[in-house]
Amino acid sequence: RRCVQETGITKLEDTNKNVAELQITLTELQPKLVEKNEKVREALIIVAAETKIAQEQEAIVEVEAVKVSDQAMKIQAIADEAQAELDKVLPELMTALKELDNIDRDALIQMKSYAKPPEIVMKVMDAVLILLNEKTDWNTARVVMQDIGQFINRLKSYDKENIQESILIKLRKKLQDPEFDEKKIQVRVPAAATLAIWCKTMNTFSIVNKNVEPKKRNVEELQKKLNAAKSELQIKQSQLAEVQGNCLLYTSPSPRDRQKSRMPSSA
Repeated sequence: RRCVQETGITKLEDTNKNVAELQITLTELQPKLVEKNEKVREALIIVAAETKIAQEQEAIVEVEAVKVSDQAMKIQAIADEAQAELDKVLPELMTALKELDNIDRDALIQMKSYAKPPEIVMKVMDAVLILLNEKTDWNTARVVMQDIGQFINRLKSYDKENIQESILIKLRKKLQDPEFDEKKIQVRVPAAATLAIWCKTMNTFSIVNKNVEPKKRNVEELQKKLNAAKSELQIKQSQLAEVQGNCLLYTSPSPRDRQKSRMPSSA
C-alpha cells in the first residue's frame, strides 16, 4: 500500500512539473503569438485595401474596354461605308484599265501620225491632256503619245485620288459635249474611244472619291485616337494585373504552410 502511495505521489509530481514547463513555454510563446496575430491583422488590412483597389481598377478597365470596343466598331462601320462607295465604281475603273491594256497600239500610232486629226480625236485628246495637266494642242498630244508604251503606263498609273479641282472643272466641260460619246467614237476611231472611257472613268472616280475622302480622313483620325485608347487600356490592364497579383500574394499560403498541410496528422 505504501508503494502505491509513493507511485501516486511521483506521478503527481511529474504532472505538476509538466504543467510548470508548459506554463513556461506558453509564457515564452506569448510575445510570438501576439506578434503573429499583429502580422495577420496587418496582412488582412493590406488585403482589404488591395482588394478594394483591384475592384476599382477592374471596373475602370471594364469601362475602358467597352469604350475601345465601341470605338473600333464605329471606325469599322465608317471604313466599310467608304469602301462600299468605292466598290461601286471599281468595276468601271477595272474595265477602263483593262481597255487600256487591250488598246490597239498600232491604231494609236496611226492616230498620232495625223497632221490634222479628226475633230472627235482632238476632243478626246484635249480631255486626256487636261487630266495630264498638259497644253491642249495637237503638237503636245503627239509628243505625249511619242512613246506609246510610256503613254499607256502614264494613264494606268494616273493619280486618280488627287486630281486638282481646277483640272476637273475643265475636264467636265469637255465631257458635257454631246459628241463625247464612247459608242459614237468607237464607230469612227476605236482607239480614241478607249481614251474617252478612261477620261470619263477618272471623272466618275473623282466624284465618288470626293465623297469618300472625308470619311477616310475621319477614319484616320479616329484610328489614331483608338490606338491611344488601346495603349491606355493596356497600361490599366497591367496595373490591374499587378494589383491582383498583390492580392494573391497575401492570400496564398506560404510554402511552409503548404508543406504542413500535406503532413499526416498524428493519431
